[in-house]
Amino acid sequence: MELGNSRRALVRFASLLASFDESSYVAPRLCEAARIVVGADGASISAALLNTKHELLCATDDVTQRYEELQEVAGEGPAFTASRTGELVTVRLGDVSADHWPALAVMSNDLEGTIWSVPMRPGRLVVGVLTLHRAHGPLEEELETVQEVADAVGTALLQDSSVLAPVTSDTEAWSVRSQLHQASGMVIAQLGVSPEDAVALIRAHAYAHDKDVSVVAADVIARRIDYTDFRIGGD
Repeated sequence: MELGNSRRALVRFASLLASFDESSYVAPRLCEAARIVVGADGASISAALLNTKHELLCATDDVTQRYEELQEVAGEGPAFTASRTGELVTVRLGDVSADHWPALAVMSNDLEGTIWSVPMRPGRLVVGVLTLHRAHGPLEEELETVQEVADAVGTALLQDSSVLAPVTSDTEAWSVRSQLHQASGMVIAQLGVSPEDAVALIRAHAYAHDKDVSVVAADVIARRIDYTDFRIGGD
């Protein structure tokens, strides 16, 4: 029986991943495997927490790394949009007349090719963005397949508790971040606060009750903790 395009790509992705040195960090291995499978010249992976903060985990080449850094400086770009909307975003580099992200367009006008920012969304949760670059022509896989590969990358990252260790002093595991993301969304719905305040409230609760953040986040998700009647600053 012939495999469909997506299935074939995922099988190749898994095979490539298994062939890499397992002693190296998982994020660069996932990034390189995804790059090869979809036929990109370069790739990068950034983590997203509540769509307000992006952390670059890895990049396979100078172009994607520089573009990620420029997005961070500009405070805008396709990775931010993909993370916020959960939709794949395509950008033609060098188009300074682009309506979206004008500051980024000017800053990156010396770069050439096409960028695809693909949300990694295992389940319904966007946990980060896989950014792909190709100097000439389209990717070798259909965008639907590219999305499935990105989702597979996100799933693999969620299963690895040490994925953030090489790039940040924050020792929370990726799985804890995904729980915190979901729990914070519930707090935002209950209180109407900002994402930053929702995270701060969960962390403060954990500190006050001498619990791990993951435990408090799990309690919020399971509705054992409900902040509906919570008041801030004596309101």
